[in-house]
Amino acid sequence: MIITLRERGGHHVVAACSTVAELWEWMAARPRPLGPDVVLLDLRLGSGLIDVADVERLLRRDLKVLIVSGTRDAGLLQEVLRAGASGFVAKEDSARELLAAVEAAATGNTWTSRELAEIVARDPARPALSERELEAVTLYAGGLTMASVARQMGVGYDTARQYVERARRKWADVGRDARTKTDLYVVAQEDGLLGPDR
Repeated sequence: MIITLRERGGHHVVAACSTVAELWEWMAARPRPLGPDVVLLDLRLGSGLIDVADVERLLRRDLKVLIVSGTRDAGLLQEVLRAGASGFVAKEDSARELLAAVEAAATGNTWTSRELAEIVARDPARPALSERELEAVTLYAGGLTMASVARQMGVGYDTARQYVERARRKWADVGRDARTKTDLYVVAQEDGLLGPDR
């Protein structure tokens, strides 16, 4: 099922649709301000799995897409996350976790749960960063200067820079550009490293 939400002094369900086509029909009949801000999308609709092209099309409409599913097809999850989905919530997760994930998506952040982090870690398009590389990248890409990253991590400037440079090389090894700070921010955001937990 697809549930769409809109924030107006809180989150409100504005529609429930059983297919992506039904959602497009519903949205076509309404002006954009009355449409959704966040779409909760199940990986399995009807008798099959969703198409990543549907996720990309929703994202092109400036909607946030949050996957809420009992299906754990790691390959498909990796694809929809690379396409730009805001995260994954399992159907058995608590209502509190779901609301936190919706809030993260609505504010333009990614939702990273432990289960999602494990799925992401198995994605061959995402480099395996060490804990220290991950810490340095999230601090640096999150806006700190290299000197501030070094202070926060309790290491020297050159050591902090080496962590970031090693992470950049790992992204380059999987064919993803992270040469500039902006590039680094983009790949870290795509990989769910700059979500609310970070």
